[in-house]
Amino acid sequence: AEAPAPKAAPAEPVVSAPATPTSGGWAVQVGSFSKSASALRVVDELRRGGHNAFVMPFKSGGATLYRVRVGPMARAAADETLRKVKAAHPGAAVVAHR
Repeated sequence: AEAPAPKAAPAEPVVSAPATPTSGGWAVQVGSFSKSASALRVVDELRRGGHNAFVMPFKSGGATLYRVRVGPMARAAADETLRKVKAAHPGAAVVAHR
């Protein structure tokens, strides 16, 4: 008899290593964090809410900061997403995704 097939990995994305989507379109920038762990917690929260969230590291002076964004998407979709996340993240804003 054959062994049962191994269970498939869960469809849940791996939050510890979110991929950064290619540039273009618009995104909702939810926040900017000095610690990647803080950014990943927000990404996890947003993904549980059904948003395509990711971390986008960037250099500022000598430090690395971690932007949390949702997207990329068309401008109208970004405006709608902003309305949805603004209550929990009042500093969120629509930005050009580069």
